[in-house]
Amino acid sequence: TPVNVSLFFLVFILSQLLILAVMAGSAGISRLIRHDPLPLSSRFLRWLVTILGRRLTGIGLERARERALDLNHLLRRLGRSYGILIVLPFFRLAQAAGVFFNFGLLAGFLTRIITSDLAFGWQSTLRLGAETVHGLVRFLALPWSWLLGPGRGWPTLDQVRGSQMVLKEGITHLATGDLVAWWPFLALSLVVYGLLPRLLLLLGAWGAESMAARRIRFSQARIRLLLRRLRAPRDHDPAPAPVRPSEPNPEPEQPAAVVAPGSGPAGAAEAPPPAAPEKEQPGPGQTLVLLPAEMAALDRDRNLASMIRQQCGRFVDQWLTLADDPEESLESIRSQAAGIDEVYLLQEAWQPPIEELLWLLERLRFVLGPEPAVFLLLTGRPDGSGPLTPPADQDLTIWQDRVRRLADPGLHLLPLVRS
Repeated sequence: TPVNVSLFFLVFILSQLLILAVMAGSAGISRLIRHDPLPLSSRFLRWLVTILGRRLTGIGLERARERALDLNHLLRRLGRSYGILIVLPFFRLAQAAGVFFNFGLLAGFLTRIITSDLAFGWQSTLRLGAETVHGLVRFLALPWSWLLGPGRGWPTLDQVRGSQMVLKEGITHLATGDLVAWWPFLALSLVVYGLLPRLLLLLGAWGAESMAARRIRFSQARIRLLLRRLRAPRDHDPAPAPVRPSEPNPEPEQPAAVVAPGSGPAGAAEAPPPAAPEKEQPGPGQTLVLLPAEMAALDRDRNLASMIRQQCGRFVDQWLTLADDPEESLESIRSQAAGIDEVYLLQEAWQPPIEELLWLLERLRFVLGPEPAVFLLLTGRPDGSGPLTPPADQDLTIWQDRVRRLADPGLHLLPLVRS
């Protein structure tokens, strides 16, 4: 029985072209939807996790939707942090699998051609004439038509007519030369439309992955804290945190900042100039503290600034009291946003996160840009020990859940006072 050329082309070549078209369409939609780097992938995974969560774990629909929503927020946050880099490894593996698939398909096809007597023909229930089929074949053969002409790179019109199979007539009247004229066209189609696109995409994915990795700037809030802890002096290191030269030097820190251990007065005379500690300060810009109106009366200069510096490792440069209207607060922040590298927003954790605050956090990213980090510093309910107390674990869990849904990699939640 001759190999049906139409079925062969549909299964092994046209299907791969359709997959490439879907991939190109998904990439185009991702570029149009700037706020979601992976719109189709995240929606598909959200649906997949909802279905599998119910089938495999037996959990309810609402719980499965919550898990799918958490995964969706995670994908959005990773997409905003690393962009296309989070999908390029999987894309590269898929293209590598496609390359090996086409290599194997081409090798098997040529092996059958060499070791057996294969015949090829075409047939269709549609009333397609030989001229139409020949025109389509000639169009598909354009990429290699400059190298191999008709009869070698693709069948001629007479060979197309001679290889048409009619159900009631069989193939006994068909010439052998017409039946074997299709294999060069099919082999070249596998190379041009199957193997080469996958190979080019594989090489492109390797290059794009390398470029994307070099463009990553580890400026997320969590990474900043990690780097500061790694660069901080060890416990047995006598040198304390540097003092900002523009600030008056506190009495307890002044001797330790300039006197080396065991050096005595001579070591103090040889201490580095006051401008040296500025090199130790992480971050190129300034810091801004946002205080709600109910916390505006706190002691900013000593107690609060010291706590912020202890938790976040930065000195406080500017203070701003938020207004009751979120839009008015946003305008005030916009007027001071120039040169801001980190923002510290204080909130009382025992009060639930309201929609106005979440709206402010979302808009704050548009005002500051993608690079500055935002730290949400939470305090507990005031008691006899003072106005700043550690937040309860249950309150922290509620706030973390709401902040996680914002999918902002530059936003990090911390307790201002630890228990």
